[in-house]
Amino acid sequence: MRVTRLWLALFGAAALAGCEQLHSEQAEIMIETNPPGASCTLLRANQPVATIAPTPGIAVLAPDATTGLSAYCRRPGFADAAVTVPPNVIVSDWWTGSYPLPEQVQIPLAPPPPLAMMR
Repeated sequence: MRVTRLWLALFGAAALAGCEQLHSEQAEIMIETNPPGASCTLLRANQPVATIAPTPGIAVLAPDATTGLSAYCRRPGFADAAVTVPPNVIVSDWWTGSYPLPEQVQIPLAPPPPLAMMR
């Protein structure tokens, strides 16, 4: 009987420790652009939550349970880029319902169209 209780206590502690790794006070996401040196603004629900200038850089964010991010990047001589960074819905924290963001996002910057360069 004591052995069973000990195993249950150990299993419960291990399960709680595994859950705590998904829930944290902050989330970090690395933003890289190709080429580097861009200025990027991260938005959540159309509100700016972080700015990275120049790229590459790491943004420290308050975790949000259900939404992803939008990233808008600009660099002189290149067309502006906008990407959506969805949360990882495969891995979930069942306690809070949160989905972690990817640790790294790569955003390609394209040269502007030829007509835009002539103006």
